[in-house]
Amino acid sequence: MRVFHFLKEKVNLKELWNRVRSLEPNKKVKIVVVFLAVMVGLTIISRVTYQMILPKVVMGQADSGTIRHTIHTQGEVKSLSESPVFTTEGLLVDKVVVSTGQAVRKGDVLYTIEKHTLDQMIAEEQGEVNAVSKQIQQLKAESDGTSVSAEVYSLQQERWKKEQLLQEHKKIKRAGYGICAPRDGVVTAIETNAGQKTQGTADVMLADSGQNLTAVVTLSSDEESSYVSKDTVASVSSSDGKSADNLSIASIDTREADGTVLVNIPLPQNEFLLGQLLSVELNSSSQKYDCCIPRSALNMEGSSYFVFAVTAEETILGREYTAKKMEVNVLDKNRESVAVEGISSGQMIIIQSDKILSDGNKVRKMR
Repeated sequence: MRVFHFLKEKVNLKELWNRVRSLEPNKKVKIVVVFLAVMVGLTIISRVTYQMILPKVVMGQADSGTIRHTIHTQGEVKSLSESPVFTTEGLLVDKVVVSTGQAVRKGDVLYTIEKHTLDQMIAEEQGEVNAVSKQIQQLKAESDGTSVSAEVYSLQQERWKKEQLLQEHKKIKRAGYGICAPRDGVVTAIETNAGQKTQGTADVMLADSGQNLTAVVTLSSDEESSYVSKDTVASVSSSDGKSADNLSIASIDTREADGTVLVNIPLPQNEFLLGQLLSVELNSSSQKYDCCIPRSALNMEGSSYFVFAVTAEETILGREYTAKKMEVNVLDKNRESVAVEGISSGQMIIIQSDKILSDGNKVRKMR
């Protein structure tokens, strides 16, 4: 208003108008053209200034898809074909000559039996076999020879058992008092020590070194492990440069006692070594969702999630974009994408903005 009053006082509008009317027609046209040019220029400047102050945004589109979950972890190579190596009960172990993780060949000595006690045991067992045989002969001599008494039958069974035990002990003596590996493999566990007596069960556990191997992965029983299923695809690699892709999951075992999940991944034959540590990548895809968006488009307010949808409108100044706040429910997510409901597939949304947005903000699309 002050400017208007200033112009009114300093400029004689009536005189100015009369001067314009007295101008030649071509000069009047020039004045009009200049006036319009000035107005157009001011409009452009106004438009550019208006656009410059608007938030600049990157727009994207919601679309159907799946959410991919990737877990990076470690696994240990173990064997599915472990078997026990043992001998008869009650033998005194002299020395264990292998260690856990050691590769052995068929016929290699795993542990030895104390010589003197075994020799003494063989002598005693031979005497027992001879004594039972003598008893059987006496009973047969006293019978009429037409039938075998129950007592004779029982003694024959006893002699057979003693002879089997005796032959087993003689076999150990012939092998140099050693218990040998029945096949090539790797020692995975040793359940006996020097000075102990054998229990007749697993003294040493032996696994196949190249076949029937599996990578065993231990995961914590949390949200991440819940994405692992039989449809999960695994990739493994070792420190020596070997790798295998597109491997299947054989089994998933949830151990509630310690809150862990064991995942078994069968490995290619003769590619990895028993006991080796592997880097493991587990990849799972979710069901197909109607609406997936980039993770950067998701905003949170309190415990609620929302996105900014975009509406476009043609105006006298051109196309204008407006941000519209829309609440959504999160169905699934990973580090890059989110599956939501609350907006439709194909909806234009704001993925990134250089300013904090509010509902109803006019925004400028970044090129």
